[in-house]
Amino acid sequence: MPNFKLTIEYEGTNYHGWQKQKNKSTVQGVIEEAVKEAFKTEIHIIGQGRIDSGAHALGQVAHFKVGKEFAPLALRRALNSLLPRDIRIKNVEIVGDDFHSRYSAKLRHYRYLIYSNDGPSVWLRRFAHFYPYRVDIEKMYRATNFLIGEHDFSSFQSSGSIVRNPVREITSIEINRKKIWNSFPELIMFDIKANAFLYRMVRNIVGTLLEVGRGKITPEEIKRILELKDRKELSSPVPAYGLYLVEVEY
Repeated sequence: MPNFKLTIEYEGTNYHGWQKQKNKSTVQGVIEEAVKEAFKTEIHIIGQGRIDSGAHALGQVAHFKVGKEFAPLALRRALNSLLPRDIRIKNVEIVGDDFHSRYSAKLRHYRYLIYSNDGPSVWLRRFAHFYPYRVDIEKMYRATNFLIGEHDFSSFQSSGSIVRNPVREITSIEINRKKIWNSFPELIMFDIKANAFLYRMVRNIVGTLLEVGRGKITPEEIKRILELKDRKELSSPVPAYGLYLVEVEY
């Protein structure tokens, strides 16, 4: 039975996240309908993990098994002809029977985009968060030192999480400024890599780092918040539309 691995990009604006939900349009649900049409049978696809409602993906990964043959390139073309323009299958592979999009994953890379000059942008309103304060990147970098490594990240998960073990390992956090076009605001990019993430963990970390950057809390306060293991200490998470799943490594 072939095991198909899909690499997917999508704009999440019009969807209630990745995971299939009753009476709501989700990316998983839309792709399952396309796969069903291509194979003429009901198929359940499994994603590497949830992605928040309104967030985006450059490299979401999913897999499914089906007792029918289909050449990967032909399947990619077939699915893309059936999918809406805001979802695209980037690659299709036939992988080993033991491959699992979630449990085989070694590293996830998320990126969050903000900008803070010249007021809200018409062109960025669905893709980056306008943060109307000056931020000190050096202070935020100092704060990230307390987050790198394996920790209990209970303080950085939002309510609603059903994960029993809140321990995760962040391998790197990078913060960079980048100008895409001269007429666009300068973007600040937060790139966070970890073996896995808790519910809204990236958005909560970025929100708290921004508080450090604008001087509301000190970099050392991150250590105290982490050690409290209490989500009540959280700053408000930044909005989902600035969040991107960049890549999943296996």
